[in-house]
Amino acid sequence: MKVNFLSSIGKSIDQPVVVAKLGEAVPALLIGGAVVKCGIETYKAPEKKKKKTFIKTALVLAGTIAGALLASRQTLGNFSVKKTIASQKKIVDDILKNNNNLTSKAKKLITKSGEGKAFSPSQIQKLGKELDNIDKNKAKSIMDALIPPPVCTKAKDILKELGSLSYLGLLPVVGGVVGGIAGNIVTDKKNWKKEVPNQVKEASFQYLANIFLCNIGAAAALGVLELFASKGQKWASSSTARVIGMAAGIMTTGVIGGSATANWISKKFINPIFETKEEKKIRLEKEKNKEKESIYSERKVELADMGLHVDDFATIGVFNGIKFIEPCLPILYALSGYRAGIGYRNGDNNAHGHLHSHSHRHSHH
Repeated sequence: MKVNFLSSIGKSIDQPVVVAKLGEAVPALLIGGAVVKCGIETYKAPEKKKKKTFIKTALVLAGTIAGALLASRQTLGNFSVKKTIASQKKIVDDILKNNNNLTSKAKKLITKSGEGKAFSPSQIQKLGKELDNIDKNKAKSIMDALIPPPVCTKAKDILKELGSLSYLGLLPVVGGVVGGIAGNIVTDKKNWKKEVPNQVKEASFQYLANIFLCNIGAAAALGVLELFASKGQKWASSSTARVIGMAAGIMTTGVIGGSATANWISKKFINPIFETKEEKKIRLEKEKNKEKESIYSERKVELADMGLHVDDFATIGVFNGIKFIEPCLPILYALSGYRAGIGYRNGDNNAHGHLHSHSHRHSHH
């Protein structure tokens, strides 16, 4: 069976043992990244604020990582290289037992998979060539047993997948806010509450604009495409249509609608809860004079926010059954948790979540 170069690359990174190794490495990657980030923020802080910056950043990152790892454990389960190798060995033994007409080179390559070693793209192509001497369907079933192909999420499973992804994104954001509030209390016991509004508002912005509504958009697009496909529209079931459709859904509901929704919630609900008497007076005066503000006066979408939408393209990959993306999701969602924890707001004057304004401009570069 012929395996083209691009397909061999896709198969090589989606091998069960590769996914398992990546999953096992994620906690260390998160902690290592947090240590580096904490060091950078502390280094950039003015001399007098280094200690407070270190404490606050460390607590925000600790809360974010704790939330990310807990959500990952509950939704994705444990990634175990040992169990994956044992499972692969059983698959390999079955293949070798039931296929006596395999070439010696094919057997050697297949045995490698049972030893927990990952195929390189060239080895996958070689295995495909070595399977040319047997029935095409049999060759495909062997390859699929060794490296299960992506299974696209169906309409009936969208809600379940949507719930898992949204929960996976929620806990890092909640953890970031909890860590941020803890940092406020430890570093400024008297005035710790003044930073809470921005932390809560940024949490709503990150979760709605960068996570939840983007997932909704991708799922809705997938549902519409499946509807077209069920009506006999073959184009709607292609992988290209799925990717373009989900990207459009993400842009519409998340990037555009999500930020507008988060800003509306901040203005209508969060600000009135946390505002001071002076702020309330100004707000009521504006309402009395019927002064209209831009929907983005609370929080504009920035280039850094657009960068955060890399997790939405990961969502597209998950909906399309690409397995190696799943272990990476906690890392991607942790970026939003960190921003929520520091109470990021546009511009230096509105950003109270961190101890030095310079850090806001660089929190995700």
